[in-house]
Amino acid sequence: MDTSPDSKDQVLNLIRGILSPVREDANSPLAKAIDKLDAFVKDKLMPVLNCASPDNSSELVDAFQLSLERFEEFTLFPAFESKQLIGVGGAFSSGKSMLLNTIIGEKLLPTQTDPSTVVPTFIIHSLNEEVGVINIFNVRSRMSIQEFKSISYDFIDKHRVELRHLIKRAFISSSKLNFEHLTLLDTPGYSKPDDKNSYSDRTDEAVAREQLRTADYVIWVMDIENGTLKGTDIDFLQKLGITKPILMVLSKADKPSHEDVESIRQEVIAKIASIGIVADVIPFSAAKNSEYTVDPVIEWLRSKNSPKDKSSIPLHLKRIFHVYHSYYNEQIGDAIRRLEYAKKVATVVEAQDDRSKQYLRDIEIEARNHNKEFQELELTLRDCQKKFFGIVKEVGEMVGIDLPEPDEIDMLENVSLDLKELLQDYCKIHNIKPSSIDEQIQDKFSDNKVFNDNDLSWYLSSASIFNQDLELSKLNNQEMDYLQYAFSNYAKVKVVSFIDLLNKYINKIDVKLEV
Repeated sequence: MDTSPDSKDQVLNLIRGILSPVREDANSPLAKAIDKLDAFVKDKLMPVLNCASPDNSSELVDAFQLSLERFEEFTLFPAFESKQLIGVGGAFSSGKSMLLNTIIGEKLLPTQTDPSTVVPTFIIHSLNEEVGVINIFNVRSRMSIQEFKSISYDFIDKHRVELRHLIKRAFISSSKLNFEHLTLLDTPGYSKPDDKNSYSDRTDEAVAREQLRTADYVIWVMDIENGTLKGTDIDFLQKLGITKPILMVLSKADKPSHEDVESIRQEVIAKIASIGIVADVIPFSAAKNSEYTVDPVIEWLRSKNSPKDKSSIPLHLKRIFHVYHSYYNEQIGDAIRRLEYAKKVATVVEAQDDRSKQYLRDIEIEARNHNKEFQELELTLRDCQKKFFGIVKEVGEMVGIDLPEPDEIDMLENVSLDLKELLQDYCKIHNIKPSSIDEQIQDKFSDNKVFNDNDLSWYLSSASIFNQDLELSKLNNQEMDYLQYAFSNYAKVKVVSFIDLLNKYINKIDVKLEV
């Protein structure tokens, strides 16, 4: 069906909106605040980060810039940030758009695309149907859903003009998506630079990875006709640092036999489990009368359709500060160790020739200078961090999004933690001596419902565990391993920190742990 505009005026207006290099609201308070933020990052923050940086600084800066760009785009479409973000990922042309079209019940997204024209697309439920797009000049324009579909399907055939490569992002509000609290993200997928058939800057692996890292939940789509889960998919998923269960969809499941589908499904389950990711694996086909309907995917989405407690944008923006602070502290610690080493050598070596004395003095001077340099960088970065999040909060208030700076506990909950190691460090710091084995703790935990439910209730109810009158003297390795597994999988839940809770309880009863 032809959905493209008919009149020349309609076509010209559509092209003009997509091509416009000038923001209509360039002088608005919001636009000026965004300009202020960009200028601060360019003139103040980046020079500090460039002074001294960890080995993965290039990747960190790229990820930060992508998160900042995403934040600035969401200020133009704030309704999309207020919902749980479901990122749909997978290799280029794996069936992601087809899956989303089936979920929505409308052929909304193009399924036959060129890598240079694929557009990351956000979709929410709204009775006010429209599409907002951001072009390559970072200018927003709006169009109808029919106009957007025409660009995707038949515009180039009818008017001999390709417009999709001029669009950076699309934001679709559709009444047909029946999930009030979800935003679905159709990512372009990923491909390697050496894949000439599917690679472009829009399908670059690093870009695709950062798009999914900002998601609250991930659906991974795999073309079942390619056999089992590929090594490239496994590598990509591992680098995402996923801590929540994902949904793995095996697309085009009508093609192989039923036996082959089940065989591939079991193999995928084993492979995904081998890399420590919890996943539901569901075959799917968009073909009519297929036994592999979209219903299980709908049920999975329905289980995630709950209000979002707060924006995740600040967490992604703070990641670069968190890593740089850790790097600075490592450098400061290294300088202090070298200084102490030089002093110890000087005290134990009785007869030193002038050359040895000078060598030790050089080590001391270099260590002191190194320490001073990174102490100053640490203070400067903290000042930049405070000012940066002040501007971010100011921008958020303009569009009705609360964006406080995350504290350090929030940052810890978004990385992989070794709870056992953390408790060992706690014992050392507080001089807690080991005591005899107390099997009661294992019995209490194994009988407690919150540790047996395969959901978040153990985490949300952890306060009730430590209100019990327990003779807690030791956590054995089996229980620590279980707690670590549960904590790692559900650490992103925005509730009271399990670590804080445990530490407060240890202080309260003055228990002596051996871990």
